[in-house]
Amino acid sequence: MVTPLCECKHRYSTHNPKTDKCMVMYCECKGFIKKKGDKMNVNAQVVCKNAIDKWGKEKQLDMAIEELSELTKAIVKYRRHGYVPVWRIKVLEEVADVELMCEQIVMLLSKEAEFNRIFANKVENLENIIQDDDPLRGLNIKKVKK
Repeated sequence: MVTPLCECKHRYSTHNPKTDKCMVMYCECKGFIKKKGDKMNVNAQVVCKNAIDKWGKEKQLDMAIEELSELTKAIVKYRRHGYVPVWRIKVLEEVADVELMCEQIVMLLSKEAEFNRIFANKVENLENIIQDDDPLRGLNIKKVKK
C-alpha cells in the first residue's frame, strides 16, 4: 500500500511488514527514488543494462513494443473474462515486463535525472487535470466561441 509520509507531503512510501520499515518510492520533486543498496532495484538496473549490451538498442526497442502489446492483450482479456484472478495475475506479470522494458528505454534514450524530471512534470499535469472541472481539458479540443 502506498501512503503519504508525514515529513513531506510529496513523498510516498511502501511499508514492509517483514522489516517494519518504510521505503520511499516516489517524490513529486524528484520522481521515483531508488535507494542505493536496494538489491532489487540495483539488480534490475544491472539486468536491464546487460540485456541492452547483449541484444542491442533496436532489438530491445522492438521487444518493448511486443511487451506493450502483450499488456494490452492481457488487459482486454481481463475485462472480457469478468476480472477473474488468473487474468489479474497475467496483467500484473505483463506490467512487470513492461516496467523492465521502460527502464531499458530510459537507459537507451536519456539520463535518469532527465527522465525523472519529465515524469514529475507528467504527474503534476495529471494532478492538475484531476483537480480541474473542465471536462475538455487534456483532450486537445478547441472550444467554439459563440
